[in-house]
Amino acid sequence: MTSDITPSLIFNVLSKETSTGELQPLQEDFFDKAEEYLEKNSKSGDMDMQQNNNFKKMLAKLKERRKQKLLVYLAYDKPLPKPVPKNEEKMYEKVQKIINGTPSEQSIAKIKISEEIPEIITPQGKHIGPFKKGELVDIDDSAEEAFIINSKIGEKM
Repeated sequence: MTSDITPSLIFNVLSKETSTGELQPLQEDFFDKAEEYLEKNSKSGDMDMQQNNNFKKMLAKLKERRKQKLLVYLAYDKPLPKPVPKNEEKMYEKVQKIINGTPSEQSIAKIKISEEIPEIITPQGKHIGPFKKGELVDIDDSAEEAFIINSKIGEKM
């Protein structure tokens, strides 16, 4: 699939998604590129208000249809096709953990933040923060908890 996002490409991808029950492979950065295209062409005036609205509607329908399919894949414990956008893969993994009972098996740690911290990215690639000094936060991920404590960002309560 080409990396150039256009309204006709969005239309074709949406048509393919609605005509089949299978989740179609899609570039990992597809939705990011679509948002960039929309922003760029809206600012430059290459798209009028109606074209802009139509593009947004098609993109929203595509996202909604793909979310529905992700949930069906989860219900039948079916693996995702490759590639899929990162946010869809993350959603699939999070819901799969909930279905499998993983979050309830994990303990939730209460952490007191030691210093004011802007949003940061953990070694696992998760965005956390921003945090204020003295703030109490609940952490349900043991790797994230270890990162916060080892980095002296916070201490366990």
